Amino acid sequence: MPGPLRYWEDLELGRVYPIGVHDFTEEAIVAFATRFDPQGFHIDRAAAEASMFGGIIASGWHICSAMMRLLVDNFGHPETSMGGAGLHDIRWHLPVRPGDRLTASVKIVEKKPLSSRADVGLVFKNYEAFNQRGELALTMQGREFIRRKPAGAGEDGMAQAVKGIDHAVVVVDDIDQAERAWKRLGFALQPRGFHTRLGTANHLMIFADNYFELLGVVEPNEFNAERRSMLKNKGEGLANAALRTDGADIAHKAWTEAGLQPDAVLDFDREVEISGRKERAAFRTVRLGTRRAKLLGYFVCEHRTPQFVYRPEWARHPNGVKALAGAVVIAEDPFLDEDYVTRVFGASSVKREDGDLLVESGGTPIRFMTRARFEARHPGVTPGRGGDHPALLRFAVADPMATAALLSAKGLAYARPADGRVIVSAKDATGVCVEFVKG
Repeated sequence: MPGPLRYWEDLELGRVYPIGVHDFTEEAIVAFATRFDPQGFHIDRAAAEASMFGGIIASGWHICSAMMRLLVDNFGHPETSMGGAGLHDIRWHLPVRPGDRLTASVKIVEKKPLSSRADVGLVFKNYEAFNQRGELALTMQGREFIRRKPAGAGEDGMAQAVKGIDHAVVVVDDIDQAERAWKRLGFALQPRGFHTRLGTANHLMIFADNYFELLGVVEPNEFNAERRSMLKNKGEGLANAALRTDGADIAHKAWTEAGLQPDAVLDFDREVEISGRKERAAFRTVRLGTRRAKLLGYFVCEHRTPQFVYRPEWARHPNGVKALAGAVVIAEDPFLDEDYVTRVFGASSVKREDGDLLVESGGTPIRFMTRARFEARHPGVTPGRGGDHPALLRFAVADPMATAALLSAKGLAYARPADGRVIVSAKDATGVCVEFVKG
């Protein structure tokens, strides 16, 4: 996927932006060099072993090309990236050999408006790439043309700040029991991760462009006090919709202007294992700790290292789920949080429909409805608790009948309305009903 939509004005002087990792294999090194840099130490083992390098090494132009690919995939955006204005001072500090993994970043060191083009600015960047041993392998400097923010951009206040659900968070009493329950539902869970600063552990279920998170408290501290209070007073279940954003700072500014009094931007990370290697998945979040919604919590989540979360090999689930497709909240008064969610998502994303309140953002709608409406719409299933609460998560599957067959094989009961949906009661899914729909 491309990087976030960031205009020239949004790029922060002095900030370092991670752009991802690239693995170098002997096959790829030889293939690139055979076409573009056919020197013996790049393409021939015997010649390479006899050279000053003692073995095959990657062409410097291969390394630069890999950095360009990371820049396009994780930093640039097709609406704002206007092309490069040159590279200079390229330095290959160490040979890059088969099996090496480079982790790269760019730092914004200077910004200049263009007198000839009012709609474009120039950005000066310093690149760095380190290998898996923490050794500096590449540095270079570059200049790029970036589109400036058009007049009127962001008038809604949320065009860049909130872009639908990034992931849903279900807080659980027992992370081990929760892991077993969701595996039984046919989900492929990622190995347990630990948020070192937040004192929590999680399991993720990754889809193509969003995901679902089981979260448990393992070390009580000030950052998880709200989670512990929820478990004590309400029990486990759906707690938050984490919202996609083009930048935590953009969301903080928009929510401040909307009068929501957001908390300061929080940086944290957790360890992940990818192909036998330990990596750190990094995030920046903005929470609404002062002014809170009454029915469902919201925060924004900026992925600093999306390549460590959204991986195709992790998005294959036995139940056929392809995406998180929405949520339903039970409320005696569905319009109780109407003003609040209008401030969170922007006025264009919120409307009243058939007696419900509907929030449509990024293709993952959140619908607020009465209990009577919920029971009519979801016959044969039991919500997690009485009273107002986030009651259901919806998932898109390739074939609901195949999903139903898997659930039957696992001994799980489900409802099957005439329209083909498959719905599991909350007791079998850590306090939240689960609906599978064709999509």
